[in-house]
Amino acid sequence: MLHLQPNTTLQGGKYRIERVLGQGGFGNTYVGYNTEFEETVAIKEFFMKGVTERDETTCVVSVSNADNVQQFEEQREKFKKEALRIRKLDNPHIVKVHDLFEENGTAYYVMDFVEGENLSQRLKRTGKPMAERKVREIFLQLLEALKAVHDAGMWHLDIKPANIMLNKNGNVKLIDFGASKQLNAQKGGATTSTAISYTNGYAPREQMEQNYDKFGPWTDIYALGATLYSLLTNKRPPMPSDIDDDISEDKHNALPFSATTSNEMKQLVVQMMQTNRMKRPQSINEIVISGKTHKHTHKKQIAEHKSEDADEMGEETIIIPKEDIANPQEKKEETTKQEADLSYLDDMEETWKDKLWSYLTDLKHIGLIFAVICGLGIVRQFVVTCLSGTYNAKKEYSKLLEDSRNPDLSEEETKIIFNQLESLAEKEYGPAIYMLGSFFIDKDSLKAMELFDQSLPLLSKEAVDGDLYAQYALGCCYYSGIVVSQNFKEAYQWFNKSAQQGLPEAMQSLALCYIRGDGVQADYEEGIKWQYKAAESNVPSILYTTGVICEQFAGDSIKALNYYKKAAELGNEEACLHVGADYKDGILAKQDYAKALEYYTKAAEKGNPIAYINIGTIYLLSYCNYTYDGKDLGVEKDIKKAIHNIESALNIVENVDAHYWLGLCYWYAKDENKDDTKAFNHIKIAAEGNHPAAQMQLYFFYCHGIGVEPNQKLAQMWRKRAIENGYEEE
Repeated sequence: MLHLQPNTTLQGGKYRIERVLGQGGFGNTYVGYNTEFEETVAIKEFFMKGVTERDETTCVVSVSNADNVQQFEEQREKFKKEALRIRKLDNPHIVKVHDLFEENGTAYYVMDFVEGENLSQRLKRTGKPMAERKVREIFLQLLEALKAVHDAGMWHLDIKPANIMLNKNGNVKLIDFGASKQLNAQKGGATTSTAISYTNGYAPREQMEQNYDKFGPWTDIYALGATLYSLLTNKRPPMPSDIDDDISEDKHNALPFSATTSNEMKQLVVQMMQTNRMKRPQSINEIVISGKTHKHTHKKQIAEHKSEDADEMGEETIIIPKEDIANPQEKKEETTKQEADLSYLDDMEETWKDKLWSYLTDLKHIGLIFAVICGLGIVRQFVVTCLSGTYNAKKEYSKLLEDSRNPDLSEEETKIIFNQLESLAEKEYGPAIYMLGSFFIDKDSLKAMELFDQSLPLLSKEAVDGDLYAQYALGCCYYSGIVVSQNFKEAYQWFNKSAQQGLPEAMQSLALCYIRGDGVQADYEEGIKWQYKAAESNVPSILYTTGVICEQFAGDSIKALNYYKKAAELGNEEACLHVGADYKDGILAKQDYAKALEYYTKAAEKGNPIAYINIGTIYLLSYCNYTYDGKDLGVEKDIKKAIHNIESALNIVENVDAHYWLGLCYWYAKDENKDDTKAFNHIKIAAEGNHPAAQMQLYFFYCHGIGVEPNQKLAQMWRKRAIENGYEEE
C-alpha cells in the first residue's frame, strides 16, 4: 500500500485523511481535515517509493531493505528540515506550515490547503499562453514571495509553473520547498552535501553543474525568468546551452515570443535568463518595471525604484533590470499605454479564435476552478450584459441583448453589434460607454481608461434612477475596483438592486457574493437559490456556471450535468468540453465514448484545440481496440481521423499532449500511416516538454531502436526523468 486510505486518522484523531492529492518519489500529499478547527488542510507524508513499504493493517512505514535504512533516515530529516524552513517564512504568497510530527514510522507536516490549480495545470487545461497582464500580476506576487525567501537566507531552487499555485481568489502561493537550501553563513554558499535535483529548462548552469558555491538569489531569478517564458508562450524553456548557441542580441531564436508580447517583457526574460550568473539581476530589488499599481492584488511595492516623472497615480516596480532604464519618461509613456491596470479582463484577452467577438461571448476557460468564476466572472458577464441598455428604446436593445448572448456570433454580426454599441454610447448611455472601453483595452489603453472614467458619473446617476443595466455595471466597478475603490458591500447592493429587477447576470453576480461572502454574510443556500433563478434565463454562460456551482457547492451531480448539457446544446464552448470529459472519463455521467465524441465535436467546430486532441485520442483508443466494462468504445476505428484531429490541434496551438498522442498514432498505425520516425519525433517533443508518459515512451523507443538508433544511455536518462516527474511504473 503506497498511500494512506481515506478516513485514516493521525495524531489521535486530530487530522483525518480525505483523499490523495499527489504522489512523488519522496512523499505523498493528502487533502486532510483538522477536526479540532474544522478546516481543510494539506498533509504531506514522507514516503520513499521503492525504498519503503506500508503495513496495510497498521499503516506503519518500514524500510524494505536494511541497506537503505540510513538513506531513509537522512532523507526523513531533510523532509523535516524542509517543513521547518517553510514555517519560518511569513508571507501571504508562500504556503504556511502549521504542524510537524512523526507517526507510523515516518514524518508528516500540515500546510494550508490551496484550493485552485498550479500554473502547469492551467497551461495544460487551456492549451494556450497566459495573457501578459495576468503574467505580470502573478509575477509581482512571486517577487514578494522570493524576496521573503531570500531575506531569510534561503534559495528555493525549484521555481517552475508546477510549484506555483493560484488559489480560489486568484492569489499566488509558492509551494514545494523540497529542493530549497539554507545559506551557509560562513562560506556564503548553500548548505548541502548531497546532489540537488532540478528541472531541465528552469535550472541555470550553476545548478545543473551542482556548483553550490555559485548559488545565490540569481539562481532563483533565472528559474523565475524561465517560468515567465513558459507562461507567456506555453512552451518549455530552452536549456542554457541552447541560449548560448543563439548569437542574436535579443536571443529571439532560443527564446521566441508571440507578436503580442511587449518588448519590456521580452527584455526582462532575456535579462533574467542570462547564462552568465553575473549578468543577471543579483537580487529581487534589482528587478523593476514601470506600470500602474494593481489595486486589488497587493499593495506592497517590491522595490522603491520610481521614475522622477511618475504621475500621481503612482508607479509600482515589476520588471526591467535597472540598467535598462535609461530614459524614465520614455519608458513611462510607452508602458502607460501598454500596461494600464486592466487585469480584471485577463481571461478576455485571447480566445481560441483570437477574434474581437471573444469580448461579447460567454465566460471562457473556467473549467472547474471557482476562482475564475468568482474573481473574473462578474466583470466578464458585464461584457454581454451592458450591451442591453434600453435608453428609451427597449425593443431595439432587447434584440441587441439577445444577439450578444449568442455564443456563435459571426465576425460580421459582431461588427454590427459594435456599431450599435457606438451609436448607443454617443447618446451618453453609461453602460454602453463602459462596455466600449473594453474594446480598446489592447488597441489604446489610454482611450479605454478615458471611456471608463467617462462612464462612471453616468452610471452613478442612471443606477440611482433605477436603470438595472447601470446598476449592474456600477456593481461591477465596485466589485473589481475599476475607476472606483474596491468595495464589496457597494457591489453587493447594486447587484441586488439589478437582480431584483430581473437581470440574470446580476442574479448570478449576487449569487457569487453570497457564496463567497463578499459584501454580505456568506450564505450558500441563498447564493445557490439566486444562481438557479439566473439560470431560468437560459443564457448559455449562466447555465454553465450554474452547473459548476451545482457540482462544487450544491453537491448535486445529476443537476450539474443537466445544466452543463443544456449550456452545451446552446453552444457554450466550455460546457461542450466539460460534458465531453464527463462522458469520456465517467465523472458525472456513465462512461460513453460515443457521446463524449459528440460533445467534443461541438467544441472542435468552434476551433478548440483541446477538443481536437480528445477527439483524436478517442479515435486512437478505438483503433487500438481499447475497451471499458468489457465493451468496445462504440466509435469507428479510424487512425486517419485520429491523426487529422490531433494535427488540427497543433495547427492552432503548441501542446505537449498533442505531440504525445500524435506520436502514438504514428507508432500504432498498421497501414500507410505508420511512421516510426514521425512517432519518435513527436514523442521527443512531448518528452522535452516534461510530459512523463512521453519520457517513458522515449525510454522504450531508445531501448528498442524505434524511429532512432538504439541508445541505452539515453534510454535510462529518459526513464529517470519520467520517474522524477511522477510517472509510476507498473
